Amino acid sequence: MTPNASGSGRYSHLSPEERQKIEAYRKEGKTCRDIGELLNRSQSTISRELKRNRLSEDEGSYDAGRSQEISEKRRSEASRRGGRLSNEDLRKCVVSLLMQKWSPPRISAYLKEKTA
Repeated sequence: MTPNASGSGRYSHLSPEERQKIEAYRKEGKTCRDIGELLNRSQSTISRELKRNRLSEDEGSYDAGRSQEISEKRRSEASRRGGRLSNEDLRKCVVSLLMQKWSPPRISAYLKEKTA
């Protein structure tokens, strides 16, 4: 089985259509393994999707539309984390702060705040 429908061996995000199918198959009582085979996805991809996007801890129910919204929100927030430093810039910054007698935990906290 390939990791996605294109057979490229590369990960791709679940599409809204795949999420709709997951919702329908779950309502039919299909297992993660069954759904994975039907969608040409790994059963762990299906399991992870259901776990991350279920409506509540107790219910375990899944809503494809809500899951797509959550996914899009996560993706947009991830793309805004652009404050990362290059390895060389990071090294220079850390060395400079160490020379100023900063502790490693203080440097770590500073860098997390700076790149957030």
